Amino acid sequence: PSHSDALPETAQPINMAMRLEILILVAAILIQLFYVHIYELFISLKGQSPAKPRADIIEVSEFHSSNCEGPPARVWLIRPGPPGHSEDAPCISIRPEMKVPGQAAGTAGAAAVEQLYGRVSCDTLRHEEGGFLDLCSDQSCSEAGCQRIPSVGEGECGTSFLGFAAASWRCISVAADLTE
Repeated sequence: PSHSDALPETAQPINMAMRLEILILVAAILIQLFYVHIYELFISLKGQSPAKPRADIIEVSEFHSSNCEGPPARVWLIRPGPPGHSEDAPCISIRPEMKVPGQAAGTAGAAAVEQLYGRVSCDTLRHEEGGFLDLCSDQSCSEAGCQRIPSVGEGECGTSFLGFAAASWRCISVAADLTE
């Protein structure tokens, strides 16, 4: 054999190292493809499971500042009536659960003192021609005892009903079993 056909002694380990590296790279690609296939299978099976029923809760945050900056002074939750227009909605007791941020649940101030009635849902608060709620003085929500109150948009800063400088609201979707 000629001198040019012979490989130097160090070339053989380098060739083996490159072959091993290529083999590891191919194995990693195959493992990744297998993982993607298993992941897609898992996601498709998960999508077939029955979804837990969801319900909306209205969260109202009351602020000491007139521009709703800083942490809220009070946060209260209202379980609204069913979705739909106010005229079709049943009269509900609007007894918000008052929470003072930073205090444990069940401490003083956990519920509003005054009992309110009315018709409110996330749909009426988000109404395309301007959000609103119907606040009523009696549990039958008679037309004479109700007043339609305009609302600012979801997440916007507006007037407080409880005497704070400002308030904002948003609808939160929670598992239906948490609303009871």
